[in-house]
Amino acid sequence: MPAQHIDDGLLDRYAQGILREDLVAGIEEHLLLCPACQDKLSEMDEFLRLFQAAATQVEPRPRPVFYRIWTVRPMLSLGALAAIMLLLIGVPTQHPRLRPPAIVSMQALRGPESAPHISAGDPFVLVFDLKTTAPNDYGVEIANATGRMVLSANTEERDGRLSAPIQKLSKGVYWVRIYRKTHHVPVAEYGLQVD
Repeated sequence: MPAQHIDDGLLDRYAQGILREDLVAGIEEHLLLCPACQDKLSEMDEFLRLFQAAATQVEPRPRPVFYRIWTVRPMLSLGALAAIMLLLIGVPTQHPRLRPPAIVSMQALRGPESAPHISAGDPFVLVFDLKTTAPNDYGVEIANATGRMVLSANTEERDGRLSAPIQKLSKGVYWVRIYRKTHHVPVAEYGLQVD
């Protein structure tokens, strides 16, 4: 058993996938031999998974006003409901606002549990951990869990990073592949969970 354990700060950066490349090999070598550091890394991975899941949850909408009025005083509620109906008849209808697309940060992390989670049917923008000044040189393919391509998209530049707007995906597990358009050379691959 190794005499010295990995510093928590280094292990945390390793778990997040942001540790300098020259330190990664030494950390991984130590992890192969040290069960205590392996346990600590597992705890950090679980924390990151829970944190990512919590960050993508949408707060529930409050109940409509007429529902709250109805449950407080049913007899008064009928009068209030009638007044609201009269107001609605006189007010021109408005189109519902479209929700802006969610921004999904795509990072090369270890393990299938590290894939970001998004909501099915909603638009979103994938922002990759690849810096670029020429987004038109790249393309994006999204394949389902069996490897069959279900979608392809063009890339854009967002804050100096490669990104791709996606209209929607149905529920499932996907692989997002970045490739160079010249000769269709693969550059990176990411996991994505759609709930």
